[in-house]
Formats: sequence, C-alpha cells, structure tokens
Amino acid sequence: MTEILAIIPARGGSKGVPRKNIRLVAGRPLIAYSIAAAHGSQHITRTLVSTEDSEIADVARQLDCAVLMRPMEYAGDSTPMKAVVNHVVTTLRDTSAYEPDILVLLQPTTPLRTSAHIDGALNMLLNSPADAVVSIVPVPGHFNPEWQLTADADGQLQLYNGKTLDKIITRRQELTSTFIRNGAIYAVRTQSFIQNASLYGERCLGYVMSNAESINIDSEDELMLADQKLRARPQSS
Repeated sequence: MTEILAIIPARGGSKGVPRKNIRLVAGRPLIAYSIAAAHGSQHITRTLVSTEDSEIADVARQLDCAVLMRPMEYAGDSTPMKAVVNHVVTTLRDTSAYEPDILVLLQPTTPLRTSAHIDGALNMLLNSPADAVVSIVPVPGHFNPEWQLTADADGQLQLYNGKTLDKIITRRQELTSTFIRNGAIYAVRTQSFIQNASLYGERCLGYVMSNAESINIDSEDELMLADQKLRARPQSS
C-alpha cells in the first residue's frame, strides 16, 4: 500500500485575518475543513497538523488529528513552505523511522477543497510518472497575459509579450488557456521533494478546480465569502 502523509500547516501568526486558522467559518474552526477533507480521503494514510501555536494544536487534537509542534524559526511570515514540510519529513524520519511515499500539503486557507478533490489529484499522481501534482484554477479570459499591456516611461502602450497593439488577439476563443495555483493541494513524491527541495519536482501536473472551489482566505472579505459558500453547501459534501 502506498503510504501518503497529509501535512496541514497552521501557524498562529496572521496579519490579514488574525488567528484565521481557528476562526469560525460556518460554525467550525477554519482548520476543521482541511482535517475533515484529509480524513475523508480514500488515499491518505496519515494526517498531521504542523504548528507552533498551542491553541491551534489543541483544536487539531480535539478534531482527532495528530500534531507536530514546530520551532518558532519555522513559523515566521517569510518562512518558505518547503522548510515547514522538510521539518515534518526529517523529524518523522529521525524520531520514528517513518518516511511516506507521497506528501500532500493541505493549507487550511482553502476550505472548499474536498476529499474528492484530494483523491482526484492523488489519482493523477499515482497513475503517472510525474513527480508532483498541484491544484490550479483557470485564469479568466480578460486577465489572460496575451491581453495584458505595459506602458513605457512616456506612457506608450504595448503588449506584455513585447508586440505592438495591432498584433493583439481579438477573439477570446483564440487565447491560450492559462492557470494559476489556487493553494488547495500540493502532492509530491517524497523522494522527489528530498532530492529537489521542491514541491513541484521536475515534472508537475495540474489538477484543475473551479473558481468557486478555489477561495484562498487572506482577508476578512474572503473569510465571509467562504462562510457563505460553506453554509450553502450540502451537508454531505
């Protein structure tokens, strides 16, 4: 059986939305949605929360989730996520000789991500030779880079790709589809992560999610929107 570890990173400090990882959203702590999604996955075999915050740790344990306390040096605003993941991997390897086959990073700030999304992304990874799968969301046509402009010091416009305005694509249907990461799922083979120090590896596939499912909470407005969507979601989701 493939051993798959879900890591839910949840530090206590948050400037945009104070204490957001345990703020109530649709009546539950925000982190509860990621824990529930991991627990409901058909593929994930172990789940833990990585935090430096004792209150977050207590909430996670109340939700029947294991906790790994991380040092404050891995809990700053500028701490790279790969450093947090590496702390989990090395600590579990050194203290219990545990090394999973696949790591799944589930950030609490994307509460509309479900168990089905996680399993969809993991199925892509398990059925391919790729190193990693990352969840993505389509960029709306009016934000497509082929329609973006730059202005020089005199205010003269040109296309972002350096071409003159008369070369702009006029039909939306002819635009190349583009995507951005939505922050919901990062799945990577452990050996690839260790060797490349990257969540993406050398070959990374994209798991597409809808815009409605891709809310990533970084403001009070986004928290309110997530609250509304989760309250409207069927209880079975």
